[in-house]
Amino acid sequence: MHAALVLSIKTTCIVCCADDVSIHVAFSVRTGLTIDDVGIHVAISVRTGLTVDDVGRHMAFSVRTGLTIDDVGIHVAISVRTGLTVDDVGIHVAFSLRTGLTADDVGSHVAVSVRTVLTVDDVGIHVAFSLTTGLTVDNVGIHVAFFLRTVLTVDDVGIHVAISVRTGLTVDDVGINVAFSLRTGLTVDDVGIHVAVSVRTGLTVDDVGIHVAFSLRTGLTADDVGIHVAVSVRTGLTVDDVGIHVAFFVRTGLTADYIGIHVAVSVRTGLTVDDVGIHVAVSVRTGLTVDDAGIHVAFSLRTGLTVDDVGIHVAFSLRTGLTADDVGSHVAVSVRTGLTVDDVGIHVAFSLTTGLTVDNVGIHVAFFLRTVLTVDDVGIHVAISVRTGLTVDDVGINVAFSLRTGLTVDDVGIHVAFSLRTWLTVDDVGIDEAVSVRTGLTVDDVGIHVAISVRTGLTVDDFGIHVAFSLRTGLTVDDVGIHVAFSVRTGLTVDDVGILVAVSVRTVLTVDDVGIHMAVSVRTWLTVDDVGIHVAVSVRTGLTVDDVGIHVAFSLRTGLTVDDVGIHVAFSLRTWLTVDDVGIDEAVSVRTGLTVDDVGIHVAFSLRTGLTADDVGILVAVSVRTVLTVDDVGIHVAVSVRTGLTVDDVGIHVAVSLRTGLTVDDVGIHVAFSVRTGLTVDDVGILVAVSVRTVLTVDDVGIHMAVSVRTWLTVDDVGIHVAVSVRTGLTVDDVGIHMAFSLRTGLTVDDVGIHVAFSLRTWLTVDDVGIDEAVSVRTGLTVDDVGIHVAFSLRTGLTADDVGILVAVSVRTVLTVDDVGIHVAVSVRTGLTVDDVGIHVAVSVRTWVHCR
Repeated sequence: MHAALVLSIKTTCIVCCADDVSIHVAFSVRTGLTIDDVGIHVAISVRTGLTVDDVGRHMAFSVRTGLTIDDVGIHVAISVRTGLTVDDVGIHVAFSLRTGLTADDVGSHVAVSVRTVLTVDDVGIHVAFSLTTGLTVDNVGIHVAFFLRTVLTVDDVGIHVAISVRTGLTVDDVGINVAFSLRTGLTVDDVGIHVAVSVRTGLTVDDVGIHVAFSLRTGLTADDVGIHVAVSVRTGLTVDDVGIHVAFFVRTGLTADYIGIHVAVSVRTGLTVDDVGIHVAVSVRTGLTVDDAGIHVAFSLRTGLTVDDVGIHVAFSLRTGLTADDVGSHVAVSVRTGLTVDDVGIHVAFSLTTGLTVDNVGIHVAFFLRTVLTVDDVGIHVAISVRTGLTVDDVGINVAFSLRTGLTVDDVGIHVAFSLRTWLTVDDVGIDEAVSVRTGLTVDDVGIHVAISVRTGLTVDDFGIHVAFSLRTGLTVDDVGIHVAFSVRTGLTVDDVGILVAVSVRTVLTVDDVGIHMAVSVRTWLTVDDVGIHVAVSVRTGLTVDDVGIHVAFSLRTGLTVDDVGIHVAFSLRTWLTVDDVGIDEAVSVRTGLTVDDVGIHVAFSLRTGLTADDVGILVAVSVRTVLTVDDVGIHVAVSVRTGLTVDDVGIHVAVSLRTGLTVDDVGIHVAFSVRTGLTVDDVGILVAVSVRTVLTVDDVGIHMAVSVRTWLTVDDVGIHVAVSVRTGLTVDDVGIHMAFSLRTGLTVDDVGIHVAFSLRTWLTVDDVGIDEAVSVRTGLTVDDVGIHVAFSLRTGLTADDVGILVAVSVRTVLTVDDVGIHVAVSVRTGLTVDDVGIHVAVSVRTWVHCR
């Protein structure tokens, strides 16, 4: 019978064998506590024949010993792959030797990779040599990488030559980075000829110095269907593209993003963040899509200097029928002209949404008129928004009027914004009036920036009078040259309540702060970020991405705040080489009084010593919160004690959270109890979480009951995990009835032991429209599915992922990572979809020995 089964598979291997063809033997032995592999891990994998993951011969031998997150101790991996594969086609030889404690690689790391013949990631010859020494997050010390790729690839088609030499302290590349890339032939990311030459010199986060990139794509691709020609030339200081960038895109036929005919022509010239110069984009979409159901016609013409849209942009969108974003009738007309990031020139947008929606419940009428050059809105911006009924963003009446003129990335020229909002909202409660005037050419703000904001009444963002004056000169992304910012705010606000005086002077070329950075901030009275007196003195010297050299920060805050209520004293001293904090970091925070994040008494003490990425050494954090908050309403008690070596939490972590009353995240009673002990990334030891939510919420409307009990060592869920979720009524994620029951037992990464999940959704939803029934039963040790997995999914009606009827039945037995044993998958999809258009029938049967 077994021979007959094998013979049957052999006769049908052309049509049924997809992922694994021929012999696949996988042997895995794992012992002890592990996140990826802790203790002894022995994996022997031999694969022969044509596969998706491995084509030809694949031999992998892995021995891991000791405690590790990625690899701690000795890691020896030898991989030899031959033949046509997706990941590796040809010969792949990888030797990895890691010693000592490491998150990425601490100690000595030697990696040699040689790949030949057609691959997906590497086609042709791939030679990679990596030598990393000393302490590093990305690469600290000497990093030498040499890459040579030839022939047809998915990521790289043709010849790809990459030479990377990194020396000294770096997050991305500090020192000399030379990268040369030449790609030719048919690819997924690049179809046709792709030539990319990248030369980076000096200090850079993205590219500082000379960057020259030339890209030419032709033929059918995944990202681009049709002819794609992209030419990018970058010179000088740039974030995305500074200099001349020319991109031409033509897409035709059925795609994932566009169904029907999509024609996009993009020409970019001159100084730009996204697109500076002339950009012409024409997009026509027809048929049923994910974002647009019905007929969607979009025409885009962009000219002149712009980040998103510069010149004339005409967009017309007509949506009808049931969609994910809009339920009912949605009519959107957009006309944009002139230089703009979001909308430059004339923008006319009319939106009428009726019926039950996600963002807007009830009637939403939005009218937008924008004229002249703008990044956010430059020129005349008239926005009238009237929303009625219960919403997430706006409850009650919201009327917003905005008038903006001049060239701007944020706002250059004259910006006049008038906003009148009444009744209780999330963002604005009461009356909000904002007037902003900005002039000069700027990315953040270059030239003269004058912002006057007057807001009255109870709000979240601004309470009282806010006056901000900013003067920036010279070319800058963050701040290059001289930056002087003066801000005076009075009254109760979220950002600044009382008087805020901020003076910032930055000199020399910098992405974050390179050279001398001096910031003096004095804030008094009630604020959200700073209530009382805030004095911040920051002196940074030397080359740095975060802070390299000496960083001294002193912060004293008193009074009522959102982040800090009462007295906040923070002293930070950083010395030596560091990405997060290497050396001595001392932070003392004492918070008292009413806050948003912390209500009542908040005492936080953080002491970090020695080498660390997150916290290595001793970290002690004690947080006590009481009284009414936004995130926490009622009594919130959080005690966190961390000791020893850790990425997230190593040692003892005790967290107790009790929330009662009306909240934003949780409305009703929320009880959360978390106890963590021992070595852990997520939860190691005992974790007990109990969550009960009642009444109207944002994420959950109706009754939401979640009970989570976790015990023993676990990454996701190790031990017993019981989760019961019942949602009824109108929600954001689920509309109708949603019932989910999850029971997990035993050691597991995803699901180890018994996993029972039952999901029943009815009525109109966002993810599932119609009836969705999912039953999942998993037993035994597994990463994806080990043991018995039974999944039944029935979807009817118009959905985002599946349009028409989707029936999926999956039965998996025996030990497997992807699919070991018998895998039966039946998928029937009808109608126009994104993943599957028309009728898709897929039957997959996998057994121990597959067809040759």
